[in-house]
Amino acid sequence: MLTGKEDIVRAITEALALEKGTREFYQFAASKVKDKSAKDIFSVLRDMEERHMRYLDFLYLAVSEERDLLGYKDFSSSVTATHIESGVSARDAMKLFEEQEIKTAKDALKVAFRIEGQAHGLYMKLAETAADPEVTVIFEEMVAQELKHVEYLKDLEKMVK
Repeated sequence: MLTGKEDIVRAITEALALEKGTREFYQFAASKVKDKSAKDIFSVLRDMEERHMRYLDFLYLAVSEERDLLGYKDFSSSVTATHIESGVSARDAMKLFEEQEIKTAKDALKVAFRIEGQAHGLYMKLAETAADPEVTVIFEEMVAQELKHVEYLKDLEKMVK
């Protein structure tokens, strides 16, 4: 799990693992809910996480000595996703999701707000404690991206009420 003390390559790799875990969680959630609006929310969030993965992949390929050897799919598939951005293990997150009754878009928003809010907080903490200034910049960008998720959810919440 990320601490902020990683070198740049390790920080990118660990962040990618969190993004991948969260993308897989949202894919799982979208496949489980019956409500179309809830399914759409999880699907859009899944796609946002995919874009985060591509951003991190680009950074990895720019700084890694392996950049000539790996492409996006190779690098991304080599990273194991054990946790989601909130810090919860992916397995536990899916289990908790199945235990909840997610029937409406409002229910989906509650889940998404919790995950995205915790992700924002995690990346903010990592940006503040990173030992390497380049790692700080990466985490600050992730904070900005997570904030876009929260803003998206706030906009949706206005329409759902």
